Amino acid sequence: MQRWILLLFYVQVMMGGSYCFDVPASLYKTLRAHFSDSMDEELFPIYFSGLYTFYSIANTFLPLITGQILDKFGSSLILCSGCVLMIMGQYLLIKGIFMKNWMVMYIGRILLGWGQETQYFTISIIFSDLFNIDHFSLGLGVNQLFIKRIEMYGLEFTLNIGLYFLIFGFICALIATFINYFHPYQYNQYKLLNNGQISRQQIKKKNILYWLLGLFQTVVAVSIITFAGISVGFLEWLSKGEINEQQAGQMMAIMWLVCGLSSPLIGLFNDSYGQRANTVILCSIFCAFSHLSILQYNLIIFIVLLGLSYTMTLSGAWAGTIYILDEQQGKSYAIFVCMFNIGLSIIPFLVGLLISYSFICITSYYKTFLYSQIVLITLGFSSIIISIFIKKYDRQLNQILDGHRMKNENE
Repeated sequence: MQRWILLLFYVQVMMGGSYCFDVPASLYKTLRAHFSDSMDEELFPIYFSGLYTFYSIANTFLPLITGQILDKFGSSLILCSGCVLMIMGQYLLIKGIFMKNWMVMYIGRILLGWGQETQYFTISIIFSDLFNIDHFSLGLGVNQLFIKRIEMYGLEFTLNIGLYFLIFGFICALIATFINYFHPYQYNQYKLLNNGQISRQQIKKKNILYWLLGLFQTVVAVSIITFAGISVGFLEWLSKGEINEQQAGQMMAIMWLVCGLSSPLIGLFNDSYGQRANTVILCSIFCAFSHLSILQYNLIIFIVLLGLSYTMTLSGAWAGTIYILDEQQGKSYAIFVCMFNIGLSIIPFLVGLLISYSFICITSYYKTFLYSQIVLITLGFSSIIISIFIKKYDRQLNQILDGHRMKNENE
């Protein structure tokens, strides 16, 4: 019972960061009007994009610092430190907005991002202790169910409520740390799974599988999060004005709802029956064909497939990674986070190159959406190839992604 109580506290810790990450995009028009008297309107999109660019670039290396600290001093210190970073970051963002100082806003977003990305893998490692073999994916799924369930109302209210959520999350982190300290709950069965003698060849295969999982999660998550960032403008363009900004935002909210509702169910299935490698393959297929279906304007199919693919990469690849890590879990998961942010940073440059060498006679505004989607479709089909290799190595290692002990080659 204790671990489920702790889960409720950890959900609150994650909710604030997820909310604050989406705030700028949700307030785009409001912020543009707010800055209209202090800067050229044509410059606003450039400065605004920096709120996400600096977030991603800084997180190509900062999580490695906290990951190594986590391995040395434990998850509780990093959990609380991450909350402090996010509170400081959101406070500076609010100050920067009302001071109309972009540099202060950028510093705030860097601190917020560092804290949030750190929290993401810290919570996963904590869940591996609490739930592990029996309900690890379910725990991650329940967490995913709640962290996107927030609406946006006005500039000042939206910004301040984010700060209050972060402070509340910090309090929940302290309470969870207090409970764990005096009544520790350790469920480290996975650390006993592969403690026998394994060959050098098996170690090599396990390392290859680790990097394949990192690459897979990067490709799938980048394709989904990148689309979420351009979804409003893309859907307006694709529908030729039939879908307005508010309706496009509501459609993406439905996608996150599909993700949230399916996460506990798919997580429970993987915990009960395994099949994480097959889940990864299905995830890649859903990801590829969701991006393809949007060009055919099949919005319902697109929303469902995209939401399910995000759920499956969490339940299949991210959750399965814990079973191939012996030590340095913080650093290992931090590398995945850095890979993801490197991917997010590269995508705009790839799209820019395609636009520069484009021979299609349409305006640059439309080219951005078209070529972005071409890149995302390519990522989706690339994930299918990666998933096949993941299946291959998982089978050679006796379905290690499902928590099975690797067989000694002499057995």
